[in-house]
Amino acid sequence: MTQLYLSSFGFAQPETRLRSLSLGEFSSLLEEQGGATRDLRTALAPSYLEETFNEDPFQRGEEIFQETPTSLGERSARAALEGAKVSTEDLGLILGASSTPLQTTPVEAQRIGKQLGVKIPAYEINAGGTDLLLHIENLLSWKRDRIPAYTLSVSSNIPTSRIHYKKGSERFRFSDAAGAFLLSPEKGRYRIEHVQSEFSPAEAQQFSVELYGHLRYEENVVGAFLQDRFSAVLGTVRSQISERAVIIESNLEPSRHERLQESFSGSYQWRRFLSQTGDLLGATPAAALSLFESDEEAEQIVILTGGIGLVAGVLILTREGE
Repeated sequence: MTQLYLSSFGFAQPETRLRSLSLGEFSSLLEEQGGATRDLRTALAPSYLEETFNEDPFQRGEEIFQETPTSLGERSARAALEGAKVSTEDLGLILGASSTPLQTTPVEAQRIGKQLGVKIPAYEINAGGTDLLLHIENLLSWKRDRIPAYTLSVSSNIPTSRIHYKKGSERFRFSDAAGAFLLSPEKGRYRIEHVQSEFSPAEAQQFSVELYGHLRYEENVVGAFLQDRFSAVLGTVRSQISERAVIIESNLEPSRHERLQESFSGSYQWRRFLSQTGDLLGATPAAALSLFESDEEAEQIVILTGGIGLVAGVLILTREGE
């Protein structure tokens, strides 16, 4: 069986914080909900957002953006390459994903490849939040001699560009970010022990993005689905999880997270960061690693993640020797 390693990762966010903007009722409510510690970021230009509240996401052109999925993806990719001391010339493949592209073609993988100055295969495999997991599953289905020495996996999303900031609970939840991961069949920083993702097409519309409209997020449906799927998938991989594992989950609200933790008893260390960063969609694994990989207790890291289209999955990583 093919073995893959995660050699390095990169994480990028826009500079603009939503709490620094004047957005009427939203700003007041965000402050009441702990806005001083919730670091929600937006790729939108502050003047545009304060003027229009993003009522119609496609009423103007690209001038309303300070960052794009491409620029964030490029920054996270360069950080991942630097982390592994790998040159762009060493890349053999780019797998990209974005649920909030500004244009449908060329795809983000191709746009990022252009920015990196490489001419290699680049295509999109979009899983709405479990992008890294699906990219890994895809590579694991290949013959060993067909897998490049280094594959760049990038997930870049700007959900704030699809949110109306005068209404809806979505405006308090999502944040823009990109995560990049350098995958290799050679030795790397983390051994990929297990990856698994699941989809629920029947209820996909409960967590979706309209092509020319807004993001929809139904907390009761999505939260119940993710809690159930996370609990089930942990049960199936229990034998592969070390007692010293750090389990990172950052999609569920506090009460659901607590019930999930109670359903999977053991001496594991649990971590979450939704209340600090917001929902980062496909960049969640990169944020998890950037926040917690220095944790001395984390000889094994288990990342639970879900996203748009009602997807959920688990990634188990074991540290390799330095």
